[in-house]
Amino acid sequence: GKTNNGIVIDSVTVISSATTFNFRTSLTRWQEFLPGVATNFSATEWGWPKSLVDQLPIRGWFGTRKYPTRILFYQRTAQLPGASRVPFIAPEGYRSLGSNSYIFEPTNVFSLQPNFALIRGRHSIKTGLDFRVSRFTNLRPNYAGGRLEFSRAFTRADYLTQDTLSGNSVASLLLGYPSGGTIDNQVDPYWQTFYYAPWVQDDIKLTRKLTINLGLRWDFNLPPTERYNRVNRDFLAATVNPISNLIDQKQFPGYKVSGGIGFAGVNGLSRAPFDPDKNNIQPRIGVAYQLSSKMVLRGGWGIFFMSPISRGASNGFSQNTPLVSTLDSGRTPANTVNNPFPSGVLKPVSASLSMGTFLGQSPDFSNPKARTPYVHQFSFGIQRQLPGNIMVDAAYVGSRTKSAVVSRGMNELPVDLLALGDSTKGGNANYLNTQVPNPFANLIPGTALNNSTVARQQLLRPYPQFSNFNMMDRNDGTIWYNSFQMTLDKRYSHGLNVLLTYTLSKNIEALSYLNAQDAAPSRTLVDWDRPHRLVVAPMYELPFGPGRKFLSQPHGVVSRLVGGWQGVVTSTLQSGDPMSVPGNVYLLGDPRLDNPSLSRLFKTGVIDANGTVRNVQAGEQPVFQIRPPFTLRTTPLRYGNLRNQWANTYDCSLVKTTRIRERMKMQVRIDAFNVFNTPVFSADPNLDPTSSNFGKIFPDNGQSNKPRVIQLGFRFEY
Repeated sequence: GKTNNGIVIDSVTVISSATTFNFRTSLTRWQEFLPGVATNFSATEWGWPKSLVDQLPIRGWFGTRKYPTRILFYQRTAQLPGASRVPFIAPEGYRSLGSNSYIFEPTNVFSLQPNFALIRGRHSIKTGLDFRVSRFTNLRPNYAGGRLEFSRAFTRADYLTQDTLSGNSVASLLLGYPSGGTIDNQVDPYWQTFYYAPWVQDDIKLTRKLTINLGLRWDFNLPPTERYNRVNRDFLAATVNPISNLIDQKQFPGYKVSGGIGFAGVNGLSRAPFDPDKNNIQPRIGVAYQLSSKMVLRGGWGIFFMSPISRGASNGFSQNTPLVSTLDSGRTPANTVNNPFPSGVLKPVSASLSMGTFLGQSPDFSNPKARTPYVHQFSFGIQRQLPGNIMVDAAYVGSRTKSAVVSRGMNELPVDLLALGDSTKGGNANYLNTQVPNPFANLIPGTALNNSTVARQQLLRPYPQFSNFNMMDRNDGTIWYNSFQMTLDKRYSHGLNVLLTYTLSKNIEALSYLNAQDAAPSRTLVDWDRPHRLVVAPMYELPFGPGRKFLSQPHGVVSRLVGGWQGVVTSTLQSGDPMSVPGNVYLLGDPRLDNPSLSRLFKTGVIDANGTVRNVQAGEQPVFQIRPPFTLRTTPLRYGNLRNQWANTYDCSLVKTTRIRERMKMQVRIDAFNVFNTPVFSADPNLDPTSSNFGKIFPDNGQSNKPRVIQLGFRFEY
């Protein structure tokens, strides 16, 4: 359930005829508790050994455990329900089985807002302070009961070759060969943030026709801190990792590795995952000018800082136990479902291992120099009153988001070493996949780096003692938005009101690295980009009943029955959103079709890795080629000229309002959403070029929009 409680004290003092003071303070508590699906199932019934089941963190999250949520001014103890969980089973291409987790998130916010309003000649000035303290927890055990994933890989004819005719994830499940999995052991975080924002706004009436708005705001968000410093701080890339002292120098003479995560509040590091951002100054300016009695020009520009949401990482305090699926690059499975975690469940070690934390795993961390993203927003428009009581508003509206946060892989092979496995550059994939002696053998239990041999590519990573990991909260991202927006409002007259809005827009983002080796994020359309959107909403009051043209007797029964009816129709016509592009292919041509259908939304001709050509129809050429291993992605995230399906939708309302007495009236309404029950299949089709269903959408999987919904409403006012 979700509950929200609060108390507010608000005081307004009139200091003089031109000055007022408003003091407002509040304390609110928001709590969300979603228990998930609990069962009394024990994973021993699934076939896991009791020694493994007894280690599952889910047993510590449920039952008798009480979690203290000491937040702000008082302490509350929450009793969580007792139960076990079915391991979460995720076969590729099929519905998952089992249950995931519960959610328990209480949040307390204390705010203080003193504000002044002053009138001084042509100036209308408002100024004040926005101060807030937030304290909150976030309990999400995730896959504490275990998660197993299954793909087609282990049941393919050739483990190195992707093909469409062999392999099935359920077949891999029946054989007991998982392709991945995890057991999560999550931290119980207790966060605190402070926010200060002094501001001033001045509306200046320069002339009868010209008004200028000037504003300035300073947002100072202190970075979050965790009560017990259970958070990471930076990645110490140049420091020698202590595992170097354990490596057999006789077998690997002089071999050392550098890099490891730091911890907040340890060895002189800050308690916060990143530095405070102190220069978030936000100027704003707006101008309104009356050209004539029926025409107004308006424009404005301002900088707005986003509310930071990152809280860094808690490596060492949360512990993921990854399933090791293979030790020979997919040739054979390393572990099976009867005991997928033979080395047991890894337990959090806190900061005790220092830079030795998360060896063999993925120690994601936040950029310690992270800054708050900000947006330049600007617009210029004209409003015009036309004959017939029609108002037209046309405007250019745009924005530029700067310093948007992105993540980037920090442990990928450099381009020159990646080429050693790139067949298009004379390399050989087997060279990078070849097993070689492992300097970390028997030093990192429970991970793929603990074996006597390891793939050569692992030792060529910048930090070979870790697997893939990311630097989060990098300020490398940018978003561009440009639009022409028009509103036509035929104001109410003769019972009719019509509102029409049209938007022509383009929205581009650079928020993702196609490859960690790239110099910058890749530009692409945003997922929700829709170049055209038209909404038409006429509302008409039928001309019957009291005060209308027909049957207007004020006390007649017939006039009461036929009067007070309104009809509203809202029509939405818009472009589809951009379709995603497969990442494991080269794009050889334009995949657009003149007459796409749900069974073939684009040209699907593919050249397989072995040179076989598939799915090419008469008069077409292949437009995709499977990308060989150890090559860089070149296709964008989304097409600029290929969009998912969309259909026009219509909503209708019929409203009957009857006035019983002067201060008493009754309203009955019928609303029909998607009145024609038009299905929209706007999701991406199958984008796996190795699948026989490549390019298809299956309506049986469900439509993207809601089917027709009819609701009845009754309202009584007095």
